[in-house]
Amino acid sequence: MGTWEWHISSGELIWSSGLGPILGLAEGQSPEDFEGFMAMVHPEDRDAVMASLRSAIDARADVSSQFRVPWRDGTDHWVMGRGVVLTDANGDPTSMIGFALDITEEKQLLESEQAARAEAEEAGDRLAFLAEATRMVSLSLSYKETLERITTLAVPRLADWCGVDLIRSDGSSEGVAGVHVDPSKDDLIRSLRANYPTDMESDAMKALLSTGEGQLYPEVTDEMIEMGAKDERHAKTLRALGLTSVLVVPMTARGRIIGLLTLASSSPDRHFGERDLEFAGEIGRRCAIAVENSRLYEERAHIARILQRALLPAALPNIDGISMAASYLPAGEGNEVGGDFYDVFDTAAGSWGIVIGDVCGKGARAAALTGLARHTIRAAALNSPRPDDVLPVVNAAILHESGDSEFVTMAYGCLERNDDGGFVAWISRSGHPVPMVVRVDGRVEKIGADGALLGVFDDIDVEVDKVSLSVGDSIVFYTDGVLEARHDDDLFGEGRLVEVLEGCAGLDPETLTEKVEQAVLAFAGGARDDIAMLTLRVDDLS
Repeated sequence: MGTWEWHISSGELIWSSGLGPILGLAEGQSPEDFEGFMAMVHPEDRDAVMASLRSAIDARADVSSQFRVPWRDGTDHWVMGRGVVLTDANGDPTSMIGFALDITEEKQLLESEQAARAEAEEAGDRLAFLAEATRMVSLSLSYKETLERITTLAVPRLADWCGVDLIRSDGSSEGVAGVHVDPSKDDLIRSLRANYPTDMESDAMKALLSTGEGQLYPEVTDEMIEMGAKDERHAKTLRALGLTSVLVVPMTARGRIIGLLTLASSSPDRHFGERDLEFAGEIGRRCAIAVENSRLYEERAHIARILQRALLPAALPNIDGISMAASYLPAGEGNEVGGDFYDVFDTAAGSWGIVIGDVCGKGARAAALTGLARHTIRAAALNSPRPDDVLPVVNAAILHESGDSEFVTMAYGCLERNDDGGFVAWISRSGHPVPMVVRVDGRVEKIGADGALLGVFDDIDVEVDKVSLSVGDSIVFYTDGVLEARHDDDLFGEGRLVEVLEGCAGLDPETLTEKVEQAVLAFAGGARDDIAMLTLRVDDLS
């Protein structure tokens, strides 16, 4: 039997070593791709085979086909192929996996039909197992959860016990998943794995690690237990499990063995063979994919978190008479750098710059553009902190560095102290949601003259709003993740935001920010887009 996996869009064909002989190829040969495989099918059967495959893909259904393959010796051999269609989360077909059998003898000899059906049924069960295991790999980014599901799937269909060990960086093993068909033996399994982890220095494990070939023990004898046990307690535990047959296969990812998959039988009627060893190898590869996907995701998420922190100020400055709070809520899995940012800084001219912005897109390019915008604002504000002087400089810098489709929205303000103990702010917007002032009496005012997106036009006109802030007044900056939070077809919008803010008069910035976030998350059932907020309140210094 030969197994295969066909990636529908690319035409890539992944095959097992057993597929070549079925197609009449010399040892070690296999079709290079799907077109190469179809070229080996008898010309009179090709249309029927393709029609059955396309029909299965359209219906997301299983497929079974019988066709002839001309061998080099001039004879035609009959091949039976079966496959199942795999789909993505949207239900769209992505690939097909299956197996092929040479059924020439079944065509010629009726008396062998029953045996052929039994073999096909077994292969079909294993194919279904592989399909389910492949699906499980995509269900969760927790490799431990995925491995536990796969081991549970294997017992009792493939074995009476299934366990997975990962190889640590120091070369030792760590048991991360294991299931036994008899729950009463769970304590034995836990004791065995805790007190007698897999000996990676044994001759068998050294051979497995050096060759990448699995270890098969068709029959486990008492002599083997005596030789392999570390002590009498170890031997007693192994005997209590009633092992009759064991196989161990490597879990290989990117050419490196990262773990071991063990299948064990305690039934006198089930002894593993070479076909079981080959099939277990396929399962081991899927287990390795689960671990590698999780590790890559965690690495990417870690890098994203570090980079995101670098794009936001480590701490907000201390301004006499002003208390402030900022927050950033990433949407999704948090493994991509978002484009939302904020900053508050001393302009060295007796005033402070306040900015919140949103760079289109996510990822490394958005991060680079965010860093450019933040640092350009700070540099420009040293000469003149007013919005009509700062924003044209930022626009020019973004135009110079960004692509045609990249832009930034921004709300920028210059905050200065006035003579009556309050503050005055000059605010401008560049395609960004309007900042809001929450007066101490509960009134909510929209501020900030709107202007063009940054990084789109060569010349921009910047209009500035001036607002006076008295003791108890707060000014709230936010990104579009607040307004565009969605529940079904309804957006949170400015109206709901104003309603929330009207009930926040006099609140400290942390509490005000938290109330807005809670209202948005409750409305949308979670963050669908990144949300950044920056809130400042004028305090009484007397």
